Amino acid sequence: MARYWRLVGLSTLGGVALELSSARLSDGTAYSAAVLSCTLPPQTGTLSNLTDGNLTTVVSWSNYAQPGFALVWDCDASPITDALVELGSGAVQANFPLTGRLEHSDDGKFWTVYFEAKSVKWPGANALTAEYSIVDADPSFDSVTLLLHGEGATIVDSSTTPKTLTVVGAAATSTAQHKFGDSSIYFDGAGSRIQTPITSELVPSGIEDFTIEGFLFQTAATDATYRCIFGAYIPLQLYSKSGTLEFYASTSGVAANYLLNPLLGPSNLIVQNQWVHFAVVRFGNQFRVYLGGIGGTISTTSSGIGLSTNQMTLGSYDTGVYPFSGYIDEFRITKGLARYTGDFMPPFKQFPNNLGPAGTLPIDSNLVAQIYALTNPTAPHNLPGSEPQPFGQYLIPECKFAFDAQDGGTGKVSGTVKETGAPDDVPVHRKVRLLEEVSGRAIRETWSDAVTGYYEFKDLSMNQKYTVISYDYHRNYRAVIADNQSALP
Repeated sequence: MARYWRLVGLSTLGGVALELSSARLSDGTAYSAAVLSCTLPPQTGTLSNLTDGNLTTVVSWSNYAQPGFALVWDCDASPITDALVELGSGAVQANFPLTGRLEHSDDGKFWTVYFEAKSVKWPGANALTAEYSIVDADPSFDSVTLLLHGEGATIVDSSTTPKTLTVVGAAATSTAQHKFGDSSIYFDGAGSRIQTPITSELVPSGIEDFTIEGFLFQTAATDATYRCIFGAYIPLQLYSKSGTLEFYASTSGVAANYLLNPLLGPSNLIVQNQWVHFAVVRFGNQFRVYLGGIGGTISTTSSGIGLSTNQMTLGSYDTGVYPFSGYIDEFRITKGLARYTGDFMPPFKQFPNNLGPAGTLPIDSNLVAQIYALTNPTAPHNLPGSEPQPFGQYLIPECKFAFDAQDGGTGKVSGTVKETGAPDDVPVHRKVRLLEEVSGRAIRETWSDAVTGYYEFKDLSMNQKYTVISYDYHRNYRAVIADNQSALP
């Protein structure tokens, strides 16, 4: 859930003025009582005209393309998880927004992109954009064989073929900790677990690609004790141990013929009493374990994984030994698909339960897909001066589009991250964050290249100074800071 939502990056066909008769936030069922504000005052009308339901009163801006323009909703004590924005038009089609980006924030300072509309359909004069909406969807949901949200009183599988789950011991949903939603699955560290029979439909076998992932919150110490996240005696096992993960896979369904012995995740990224995303991925002949979106060492083998008749178990070994202490949220198995093939930003909301409506377009295929759908996504829109084209294929000449509402421009900041060594410094793969120097706002984040150490931030304003901070996730060194940086052409 997010308290703050904002609409930025607005552009119109005419590129001269922005005109709206309504701008209302909803959760899909009712309008939000959120307070609407704008970073720039309108030239005509007042903001209250955008929430009164009267579509004949138009609010306009001629300076909407200036950096920093945003319509902001503050939900205060009634945050929204999935938001819709309903816009009302004025009388002039050229002044209606074609594009826009909806972002959310918990504190009003750090913003996350929720969806980006590339071509909003003109609803007619003084009318509402009632035909578009946002839905959660996973284009690969047909490949999901197990999906545990940990919501509600009963633990259930939300995949397309729900499995029968057996709860052993004190395993149960708990509201004490949750990454998303209202609860997660709690394991007491005394052998409590969730089990379902291993089948060829459930678990990856042979040489097929797969992704097994979720979020964990370990309450026990991150010591050398083996704590089983999921597994069975054969063929797949994942353990938390010494602040990282160890993954084992066997070529046999009856014997411990491990083809990975073991495969390790990145070091020291499991921290006691903190949530972290984990993933085990096979992509062709490559296996890799990820923590917090950071990949460990790649192991390569052409061997296939065996199949057994044991119980697939979450929260301990199948017999209850090597128990995990803590919480697991959003546990998902995807067969036949490597969702991650390099470092990535971990999913920022619950995994979807559906493929989405026919004809929808994924906003970001590397994260949980956000789908922007029109009721008739392939219908021609007939913009002035253009031939009928399907959704998302417009070329908009001379369109004032603020691709970054606050910090966009044509400049870039780049550099190299290296670790002190002898005789030469060594390029390293590290998280790099870019701050606007005066306000301290975090405006970009990336990772330096694992081979060259190079990083680059593009499309930046050249009218302000920046601070670059590099972090050592191994925690052997303190962060390195370079201030007073300029964006260059």
